[in-house]
Amino acid sequence: MKLKAIFVGVALLFSAQASAQTVTSFGYYNAHENDLDVDFGVLVGSVGYQFEPADAIRIVPEVRGGIGVTDESILGAEIKIRNVVAAALRVELAISEPVYLYTVSSYGEYEFKAEDRVLGSATVSDDDFGFGGGVGFNASQELAFEAGYEDVGGLDVFNASVRVRF
Repeated sequence: MKLKAIFVGVALLFSAQASAQTVTSFGYYNAHENDLDVDFGVLVGSVGYQFEPADAIRIVPEVRGGIGVTDESILGAEIKIRNVVAAALRVELAISEPVYLYTVSSYGEYEFKAEDRVLGSATVSDDDFGFGGGVGFNASQELAFEAGYEDVGGLDVFNASVRVRF
């Protein structure tokens, strides 16, 4: 109950002191695992709420969801990321009129599926924290393009996204 009261209080504080707007994004994430030298492609969408406590700073809590679109073959088994569900907190810093930098921390669950002709199939879920950052370019007040990197539990995740503000 205390946690819920703190969350509501922080939300009210932010909404009273800052302008806010809804933010959505859609992008392609390439997750690379170094030990096995494999790459997984994931289409990811997100929805968040952007707070602007100062002129050059934006804070964006968001939820992400995605599905795997490419797979890899390891020792005859096809492995792919089936889906991704995550929560993230971004802090964006405007460094010039159209350009901004961001840092992000996330926590998510990732479901992998392996299929083998002989052994059958198996699904494994894993959850982990991610940390990273990137750069964005505001094409307009509503539209931005981003490129970024996150380290998610040992996976190197590079992404390219389009963000839309409402």
